Amino acid sequence: MSEVNSSPDASPVPKIKSEPVRKSGQSKANGKRVARGTSRRPPSPEIDDSGSDEEPSSNPKAKSNGKSAREAVDDEEEDDNDMEPQSRKRLKGANGRPRQSEVRDIKEDDDDEDNAEARRATKIFVRDPKDGYLPGSIFRICCQNFLTYDFVQFSPGPRMNMILGPNGTGKSTIACAICIGLGFPINTLGRANELHSFVKHGYDQGYVEIELKGPIGKPNIVIRRNISAKNNTSSWLLNGKTSNKSSVEIAVAKSDVQVANLCSFLPQDRVNEFAKLKPEELLVETQKVAGHKKLNDWHNQLIRASEDLRVIKETLDAERKECKDEEGKNLLLERDVAAFKRRKKLEEDLALYTILVHWYRCKADKLAYKDLRMRWKDSGLRLTTAMEEHRPISEYRAKVVKELEAANKEVKAAQNASTKITNDVEKLKNQDKDLSKECTDIQDNIASLHRDEEQSKKTIKRLKDNIAKYETQIEDFEGNPEEEAAPLIASREDLSRQKNALNMQSRRVEESIQEKENSIHQAEQDSRRAREGLQKLGNPRDQRISRMSNNNDPKFRNIADPLFMRAYHWLGENKHQFKSIVEPACFSMDVIDPKYSYAIEGIISVAQMKTFIFEHKEDYEKFNKIFDTNPLGLQSREWRPTAWYRPEATQEHPLPPPERTDEEIKEAGFDGYAIDFVRAPPAVVWFLTRQLEFHRIAISIKQNAVNPERASRMFSPSTPGTTVRYIIGYTLFAIMRSPYGRRLVQNSTSNINKTDWYNTQPVDAQKTREFEGMISLAQDLIRTTNEELAQLRVEEDGFREREQVLERRKAEVAKQINVIQKKVTRLKSLQSSLNNDRQLLAAEENRPNVEQKKKALRTNLVRKVNARLRAINKYKETITALNAQMEIFTKASYHALQATADIAELDKIIDAHKARHVVLQREVDTLGNEMAALKTALSERTTKTVELVKSATPEVKARQEEYTSEHGEQADIEELEQAETNAKAQLELTGQVNKGVIKIYEERQTKIERLQHSIQDSEVRKSNLERGIATVKSKWQPELNKLVNEVNTRFSAAFDRIHCAGEVRIAENEEDYAKWSIEILVKFRSNEPLQLLTGQRQSGGERSLTTILYLMSLTGLAKTPFALVDEINQGMDMKYERAVHNELIQVTCAEDSGQYFLITPKLLPNLTYHENVTTLIINNGDYLPETKDKKGKIHNYGDLAANLAAYRKQLRKS
Repeated sequence: MSEVNSSPDASPVPKIKSEPVRKSGQSKANGKRVARGTSRRPPSPEIDDSGSDEEPSSNPKAKSNGKSAREAVDDEEEDDNDMEPQSRKRLKGANGRPRQSEVRDIKEDDDDEDNAEARRATKIFVRDPKDGYLPGSIFRICCQNFLTYDFVQFSPGPRMNMILGPNGTGKSTIACAICIGLGFPINTLGRANELHSFVKHGYDQGYVEIELKGPIGKPNIVIRRNISAKNNTSSWLLNGKTSNKSSVEIAVAKSDVQVANLCSFLPQDRVNEFAKLKPEELLVETQKVAGHKKLNDWHNQLIRASEDLRVIKETLDAERKECKDEEGKNLLLERDVAAFKRRKKLEEDLALYTILVHWYRCKADKLAYKDLRMRWKDSGLRLTTAMEEHRPISEYRAKVVKELEAANKEVKAAQNASTKITNDVEKLKNQDKDLSKECTDIQDNIASLHRDEEQSKKTIKRLKDNIAKYETQIEDFEGNPEEEAAPLIASREDLSRQKNALNMQSRRVEESIQEKENSIHQAEQDSRRAREGLQKLGNPRDQRISRMSNNNDPKFRNIADPLFMRAYHWLGENKHQFKSIVEPACFSMDVIDPKYSYAIEGIISVAQMKTFIFEHKEDYEKFNKIFDTNPLGLQSREWRPTAWYRPEATQEHPLPPPERTDEEIKEAGFDGYAIDFVRAPPAVVWFLTRQLEFHRIAISIKQNAVNPERASRMFSPSTPGTTVRYIIGYTLFAIMRSPYGRRLVQNSTSNINKTDWYNTQPVDAQKTREFEGMISLAQDLIRTTNEELAQLRVEEDGFREREQVLERRKAEVAKQINVIQKKVTRLKSLQSSLNNDRQLLAAEENRPNVEQKKKALRTNLVRKVNARLRAINKYKETITALNAQMEIFTKASYHALQATADIAELDKIIDAHKARHVVLQREVDTLGNEMAALKTALSERTTKTVELVKSATPEVKARQEEYTSEHGEQADIEELEQAETNAKAQLELTGQVNKGVIKIYEERQTKIERLQHSIQDSEVRKSNLERGIATVKSKWQPELNKLVNEVNTRFSAAFDRIHCAGEVRIAENEEDYAKWSIEILVKFRSNEPLQLLTGQRQSGGERSLTTILYLMSLTGLAKTPFALVDEINQGMDMKYERAVHNELIQVTCAEDSGQYFLITPKLLPNLTYHENVTTLIINNGDYLPETKDKKGKIHNYGDLAANLAAYRKQLRKS
């Protein structure tokens, strides 16, 4: 046997060149061939992304020079395709029928090579006589960091290879390696959808290397695929050289490898898909893997040709019917066509006369245009002569206009000078007015000085009277008031000092009283705490709170949590913010019977015990939101309390029931469920059942009261992914059904450690004595302190009486001081008023002399009067200059008026000339317009005539040329117009024929001719297709019947050997070759008929048995060099599995069989084997031993056989 070993801990070695594995030796021991492969781990690959590619989602089709991989292989063979594939869309022409260029005929193929090959038997494999391998079979497989393997390398045998190993060791990984390594799509495996999923977890890259047997006499083909998990890509090496996926696919296609075919490659995850194959799909897959190599091509040709023939028949029938209908319709329109021809003759006559009328009208218009042009030139000459006579008058008028402009300039200059002089006159008037006002102001100031002098005398008299009055009042004050107030102020200050000293003594007594009261309050608190401590010594909840706060107790050190207690106390202090508060299970839950406390503690974790439970969702959300703000003021945010809330159970979300009833578990030896042994508030009970499933965990505290095997069967879950727990003694059992593969039951156990958290502790006598001593000491302190406090209160009352006496004396002194201060204030006010009046009197007596001011004002008045006289003289001179300018203005205005009158007379003469010019110009314009209109009409008529001639039929054009040549340029236009009118009248009397009818008639006639040609072409194509289908079918059906008969013979014989019945047959359909199919009929019981194999009718084991027997029936007929089935024997009963194994050994070990891989996790004992069987056992695990040579060098890592020999040698030495 060859051991497939994987080594997860092997260290990398320097990179070496990839070399083929040496051929394994053979041994005749026990009639079995024993092969030994290498398991030395190579270095990590250096992935080259130059040939990277994405994993396709469908079967690969490598291309080379525009051909598929299969076509590249058969380049030197003659092409046997009798039909080209036709798209159904391209078979449709413009009218829904196939066009001749879009339907290809099936040609008869009389190729001697195909006929000879069709007569020969199916393909016979030719083995290499040196090693017995078939070309294209797998010679070696090597993987690194691929799924379950760190590294593995082995060489399978040339025939049957049985790959054995427990579940999870990597059997199916070998199937994945073959598919991925040869470049087939990932979805062929029915597993992962991404390429990077095949790299072992924890590694960035890996590779798969497949060595295929080459053609006889040629080297093997080595394909290596490097996979990168980072970017989900891969690169390729072909025979050690960088390559690409297309080249690899071409190399694989040349070897006829069909990994994507379920008939030759059936991985574990697609076993059920084979039975679900439709009969039509089974026929296609069977043709690909066995029989004549062109069976599938012939079948595809027939499918396409039958579809084309169906379309052509439908098209031909439709065209024949359509052609007949169109001919009948045109027969009804022939009378309308004759009437149309008569009307057409009249229309030609009308067109001729219309052209002639326009043609001769053009000739007449040209003559009229020449005469009108001569008249227009004569009128223009007369207009020019009149304009020359008008020129002298215009020149004289221009001279008068210049004289008028000169006179206007003189008038304007005189106006400007007058305006300037007038402005000067106004300025002189304003200057005189200002001087007059200034003289008046000076006179007013002189009068004001007289009034001020009288007022000053009155003010001096009033101030002297006030001074005498103030002096008399000051003399009336007796003594000095400030000196009288001095002793009273000193007495007030002395009283204040006495009061301050008394206050200090009083405050010291008050502080002593406060200290005594604080001592009494502290002693009372100490006494109360001591009494509470005595009470808590026997309360379980208080004991747990004490343990949780104190982490010095080694027994509860892993449970104690000061941060949790801070959060617990915070919640108690802020309970008013929440609707309801529920204490955590560590405080609120009690174990009813202490014997079960260890079991309860074993199924609830410390974190779950300290979870804050809420009955309302808004309380739960508020609690989490508050603690997001760190209300405890922690320096680090690493700790936060755990909170829980779940709504009550509903019909949509019910509470899962227990696996067994109370009666069933007690009958099995259990004491009950965990929820039966605890007591807690309803909210905590809901937490224990909903979150921890206390109502589903059975408990038995007696180790031997329950049979573990019976308990395992009783609590085995029916739903995959569900875990059920129960306790027996001090062991916690957990049972789970795997959601993967066969969904087997998995069992795990763990020991329960006892912590005694929920056990009540005995009362501590030492702490009791300490609390009693604290109470006695506090009572003595309260008694002595009360006595001292009474003495201090007496002293405090004495201080208060003395303070009141001092306060009364201080108020009397303050009253006397107030009276004296009022006198001082009055005296100071009189002295201030006296000083102010004396200062005002001195200022008034020292004012300047009024006579000097009067003299200065009179001098200024004389100066202003003289200036006014000078301004009056200047005014007289300015008036004289203004009169001179007015005289100049009058003369210039007269000259301007005379010139204006002359211009008016000249304008009358000029207007008369202009009127004559207008008449002449109007005549010229009228003739010009008439000439332009005639020219436009002539142009339009000429254009119309050209258009009529151009649009006329050839017959009309010929008749028009004949008429004009006969009559020349002279013709009777009125006669032609009369003939045109007569033609119109006859045309109107002729019945109107719808041109659309004639158009329909002509189009339909064209369509009839086209349909007749198309029918002839379709009949030819139909005949060619029918002949081609018959030719291809004559080659395909015999080969297919031969293949199915051989498969049926082998299949029926195999079923007979297991005492069942089976049949394989062809279901034909002459109209649609795509519906031809292979039907598998089976019978497993004697009392039932043969039934068609489906994915629902038979059981899983029956489907597996049928699948393997069908695949074995194809083995001797297969075209593929190797085949693989993965765990096909799972689900079979022992009888069928043994019979299938023996049949499989017989078929796959025959000389004409190819390489075969059977992957299975187990085999029955005493099975039949053959020397051509190669058994590969997977030895995969976390540790594999090493083999060292005499020098201690590792030379064969993980070689199990070599290590067993070394182990035996070591045993012999010991």
